[in-house]
Amino acid sequence: MEAGQDRSAGPVEQPVVLPEGSWWDWDVFSWHPGELRLAAGYDLSYHHGLELVFADPLHVRCPAGFQDPVFRAPAPEERRLVERQCGEPPGVLVAFEADGGGAEPVSGLIAAGSLEVRVGLVLRYGRGAEPDGRRPGQESDGRPLGSCRTDLAGHSPGQESGGRTAPPPG
Repeated sequence: MEAGQDRSAGPVEQPVVLPEGSWWDWDVFSWHPGELRLAAGYDLSYHHGLELVFADPLHVRCPAGFQDPVFRAPAPEERRLVERQCGEPPGVLVAFEADGGGAEPVSGLIAAGSLEVRVGLVLRYGRGAEPDGRRPGQESDGRPLGSCRTDLAGHSPGQESGGRTAPPPG
């Protein structure tokens, strides 16, 4: 998508144009309220080099992992579906066909407020411990970043729950 495009005239519907590179392997790298991030590269085991960052996703039909997407203009029925479900045209409407690992191609459709194409190396593994001994992505007590300190019953680790004591994490 081109910078400075006017969103008020309706959704941007031209196919996504990717920069030169080996972008055959794709996955949903992250999905948080307000942002969907698709990542691409030639081998997603260790890193990726391209991200499509959708701000304010409104409608998402996308497999978790796919290969060789072919971006296309959305079909009129896809446009109507999104406008009916969202109540208004989105800022960006992206459609594609891809190999989802099955016998038939899968169709993807993403409506969002905007789209940013980012190029750059993003590692998918830790590069050693932090100076305080934590591994990247860990809290100081060894839990993954953002993890909750209580179980589903609301007990803290180590508290009695159902007649037994949970071992401390780590």
